[in-house]
Amino acid sequence: MVEIKFPNNVKYILKELNKNGYQAYVVGGAIRDSMLGRNPKDWDIATNAIPDVVEDIFENTIPTGKQYGTISINLNGDIFEVTTYRLETDYDGRRPNVVKFSNSLLDDLKRRDFTINAMAVGMNGVIIDPFNGKKHLKLGLINCVGNAHERIKEDKLRALRAIRFASRYGFTISEDIIDEIVLVDVKQLSSERIRDEFNKIIMSSSPSLWIKFLFEVGLIAKIFPKKGRIIFDINSHKSRWGGLDKIGGVLTSRLAVFFGDIYYSVEGVVETMRSLKYSNKEILNVSNILNHYDSPLNTTKDIKHFIVGVGEENLESVYCSKKQYCYKRTAL
Repeated sequence: MVEIKFPNNVKYILKELNKNGYQAYVVGGAIRDSMLGRNPKDWDIATNAIPDVVEDIFENTIPTGKQYGTISINLNGDIFEVTTYRLETDYDGRRPNVVKFSNSLLDDLKRRDFTINAMAVGMNGVIIDPFNGKKHLKLGLINCVGNAHERIKEDKLRALRAIRFASRYGFTISEDIIDEIVLVDVKQLSSERIRDEFNKIIMSSSPSLWIKFLFEVGLIAKIFPKKGRIIFDINSHKSRWGGLDKIGGVLTSRLAVFFGDIYYSVEGVVETMRSLKYSNKEILNVSNILNHYDSPLNTTKDIKHFIVGVGEENLESVYCSKKQYCYKRTAL
């Protein structure tokens, strides 16, 4: 674990809120990533100041989600979100229907999904950690804030988020969360939300491990259409997804190997990607890769045809996977 160092703009926001008599803390992912020695992408701030007050204190503001308590502050082109402490109730399996502002930091932290995301740090540098997030970071454990059944019932996407965080950091998932993942019904979730979480999982450093996990807990069967899908026993093919680990960080290349290996035809892959709202460009790239993946590379003409077919942006990762992984789009 390392010391959490705030950027100057973050210090400025915290100090201004404090100077005006309000509490202010950096919360969530910035704390988690800083403690893991990673550079946070976003610095989110929580406060007991209501949105109107935040707008009064700072000059360049954007009412990003004012009705939910979030005001964005523009500081020299850098955007920071400041959100009023809130309570969330009456979830419908996707989002809360009732959001109320609170004066308590604890109220705000206890509504969060996982303990590693439920810590806060103010200007004094003291970590406020009511749910043992720091301990779980050290253990490499994804654990829910409070009751796992209730947290995932509130927002079923948290089942996929748990896997996404575990795949990102190489953590394990607590047994009570796994029990909920096995039972979760994802029908209420939008295709876009499922797609975005799956993309992050498949782009992790060890995608084969987590794709296998998705099969084992039954999520592959739930989130991808059955029509045209190859049915096989994942336990009989433990090394089947090894090719994903050998492919570089190009999303469409990894998607091509994954989708191409669970559907009988390219048409089935295209139909599935459309149902998950992938872009036309992504669908075209994946279908091009699949249509040319098994092309021979014996002559200069073969190689040129292959390069044009898969696209230059996919060339390196696709070629490496061809060399290192025996990929066949047939039922086993």
